[in-house]
Amino acid sequence: RVTVTPNYSGEELVLFGSIERDGKAQTPVPSYDIVVTVSGPRASMVTRRKERVIGIWVNRESRDFIDVPAYLGIFANRPISAIASPDVQRRLQLGLPNVTLTQRIGPDFADVVPSDPFRSAFVRLRSEHGLYRETPGAVTFLTPTLFRTGIPLPAAVPIGTYQVDIKL
Repeated sequence: RVTVTPNYSGEELVLFGSIERDGKAQTPVPSYDIVVTVSGPRASMVTRRKERVIGIWVNRESRDFIDVPAYLGIFANRPISAIASPDVQRRLQLGLPNVTLTQRIGPDFADVVPSDPFRSAFVRLRSEHGLYRETPGAVTFLTPTLFRTGIPLPAAVPIGTYQVDIKL
């Protein structure tokens, strides 16, 4: 629990974890990779594109992001590209480019490619406020099986329930 008072300016939570070997394993694994994903609470948001029309900036196009995490932190012990293949990254949603961000596109709902300008702008804006982040090297091993990571929660973090997902 993090108490939010009138003078709340952010907080850092520390997560510790331990890896237990399966009793059936023949030999110990020389080293592990960990990806910790913290997300929450979910909300619908809009990203707008402004254009200059007759000397005035106006909102033209927009894209609705449906039920996406208001906070999303991805922490790993090394770069995600060094941990898993692109197929595994997509399947397990490892890294910001691979997290599903459902958009309403006309009457349809879809998750588009990471290079989509609305998706890129959405992730960039959330990242600038510290609400979306991907930090390789944030998970450190204290022993071969005991790890820790710091989870920064900025002042703008929304109140609600957060989920922590750890992938080994």
